Amino acid sequence: LRYMDVGLNQLTGAFPLFRKIESVNFEKNSLTSIDGHYSTMVRSMRRFKGFHNALAGPLPSTWNLPNLIELDLGYNFLTGTIPNDLWNLPSLKTLWLDHCNLTGPLPESSEGTSMHRLWLDSNSLTGTIPVMFGWNWTKLYSVKLQENLLTGSISMEQCDRWKRLGPADVSTGTIDASKAE
Repeated sequence: LRYMDVGLNQLTGAFPLFRKIESVNFEKNSLTSIDGHYSTMVRSMRRFKGFHNALAGPLPSTWNLPNLIELDLGYNFLTGTIPNDLWNLPSLKTLWLDHCNLTGPLPESSEGTSMHRLWLDSNSLTGTIPVMFGWNWTKLYSVKLQENLLTGSISMEQCDRWKRLGPADVSTGTIDASKAE
């Protein structure tokens, strides 16, 4: 099994581990937990979408998924900080952890360079936005940090480093309409 889409159902309980899966979508269900091994043992994972569930507790602290390009766990009851490993995933383009209960600061820096879309709005993130936040994300075109407890600003120099979204960057199926503004 490589691809699974069980979104928009009435699933409850825990989402089991599928060790060789590449793409999982279990959005808009009532699942309360996922197998923690998804963050380290499913190295073939490219997309993991579980937004609008009842997932609770902290995110796994270790993430070793070199092929992961999309992680969407927004609109859940996640707590704790965003693990440093997430910021350093080499292929991660989309990170949506919006509308959860996440706390803690943004990272001072990131080893990852692929970030395109970062939505962390409506959490309880704290601290000053680091001067070098997202400095090496030269393809970033959508960032949402509102409705947190963050202070500071993002410089114009930093904004200029981030890519502006153009028509050539949008192709059918790359923007999830259910998450679009």
